[in-house]
Amino acid sequence: MTARAVLCGTYVNAVSIVGSLRRLGWTGEIMAVKPRAQGPVLIETAAPEVRVVEVDFQAPADLLPWLAGRGGEPVVFLTDERFHYVLAPHHGGGATSAVRVFVGSPAHLDTILDRQLFCHFLASRRLAETPRTIPSSEDPWRAFGDRFLLRVRRSWQGLAKLPRARVVGSRAELAALERRLEEQGLDREAWCYQELLSVAPRHNVSVGGWHGPGVREYLTTRKVLQHPPRTGNGDVCEVLPAMPELDRVTSRLLDELAFEGPFELEFVLDAPSGRYHVIELNPRFWMQHALVEAATGDGPVRRCLGSPPADAPPAGTVTPRYWVNGIYALYRLMRGDVRVLPYLLSRRTVCVPRLPLALRWVVCSLTARRGGVADGG
Repeated sequence: MTARAVLCGTYVNAVSIVGSLRRLGWTGEIMAVKPRAQGPVLIETAAPEVRVVEVDFQAPADLLPWLAGRGGEPVVFLTDERFHYVLAPHHGGGATSAVRVFVGSPAHLDTILDRQLFCHFLASRRLAETPRTIPSSEDPWRAFGDRFLLRVRRSWQGLAKLPRARVVGSRAELAALERRLEEQGLDREAWCYQELLSVAPRHNVSVGGWHGPGVREYLTTRKVLQHPPRTGNGDVCEVLPAMPELDRVTSRLLDELAFEGPFELEFVLDAPSGRYHVIELNPRFWMQHALVEAATGDGPVRRCLGSPPADAPPAGTVTPRYWVNGIYALYRLMRGDVRVLPYLLSRRTVCVPRLPLALRWVVCSLTARRGGVADGG
């Protein structure tokens, strides 16, 4: 195995990667990078064996000389899209590369990372059904009626995280949202409008795992609870039986993109038609990937390392059914929201981080905020 694993993230996704490395018997160094101005980060509490390195990156390209200065051929794990473009030339590693990393599809990053381009790509090639998506130069009220989504087309601008999708229900709300985006330095071309499909958590289904030449390692999950309620991340998810139609769409779409690496493809139900539409492709380790790791013997992390796949589990092996974000579980319980309790008490739940570690992190984070230090989620 390569001697160094580098995590470009410090939150729940990264903590799950560390768990996989532990189970695989990793003996090399594990490093995680965080901005120097950031306060305490989750991985420092949940995985103390990780060496967290503070960096002063001014742009994503600063990652490469930083990696080169550490020697060897590190395996880089991506938990967001900040560094995809600068690492694309090193996709898959190899004899001429100083880094082993998987960005999904170097030739199609613009298509994958721009939500408007992605939906148009799928629709124009009839690869999948997608919600109707129009540029910000068009009139959303005429296109969609009285409710729709405003979506910033990309998740990141350089090293800056951009706002999430928002449901729009009035002209005043739209004007306020667009004014805030412009105040953040975004021009109108940076966002688009999209047809609003179901906002029920259980109507948001993902196919995730690993896709590559000769490899289809998929698991289907759906949200049970999410925060924020209408357009947030799933903080409780469950495994579903395979949905053959979604698997076929996933395989065909990723083949068209010449995709190789870890991924999550998100679908949302169009309630009137009863059909699932593709809304987004995450070409990286996503929040709930621990469920796939549990079902495949840590398959995605193994493949990033270049290790052989795991043997098939013994007959009768019981794999986890639920995934819970331990931090949001605590927040729910502190607000008196007990809907999370059955999942926390199930023996078939993966909770990341585990509740004692989540509690330590919450205390640490609140203490840092009171002291004027930025939270490092």
